[in-house]
Amino acid sequence: MSDSNNTTKNVSGVSFFGLLTIVFITLKLTGHIAWSWWWVLAPLWLPITIFIVGIIVLALVAGLVAGIKAVKDEKAKRRAFDKNKMN
Repeated sequence: MSDSNNTTKNVSGVSFFGLLTIVFITLKLTGHIAWSWWWVLAPLWLPITIFIVGIIVLALVAGLVAGIKAVKDEKAKRRAFDKNKMN
């Protein structure tokens, strides 16, 4: 008895950025563009760089929010302590 629910789909091919890289390399080697190799290969490294920078920015924002919250909580504790001390 065959199990028809276990179907797998294998998708292979070149991604958009891979295709763009191939186009840029072809244009560079044929002399149609005079870009630096850094920019010709940018479709390979630029998406990863943007992702990493985004993660770093999110971590910094999360740390900033947590720091602000901690400062507010500490101020509230001090106010409550000072209020109890005065009574």
